[in-house]
Amino acid sequence: MEQIISNLVAAFEQGAVSRRQLVQALATATATAISAASFAESPHAAPEGKTFHAVGVNHISYGVNDYAKTRDFYADL
Repeated sequence: MEQIISNLVAAFEQGAVSRRQLVQALATATATAISAASFAESPHAAPEGKTFHAVGVNHISYGVNDYAKTRDFYADL
């Protein structure tokens, strides 16, 4: 995790990423690390080889050039 943060800060200092991109990347990295740590410590973690199956979708957001084409693709999927 320290290496990831160090690389992000270095990229920011070199002007390769904006302040907004730096904050977004740090927030994502932190949330991912916290989520992974809490999942590993969870007493309700699925046994080895077990998974869960989604039964529904509440919300989908698209960031695409052709919304209708993307919508149709996922609707047919």
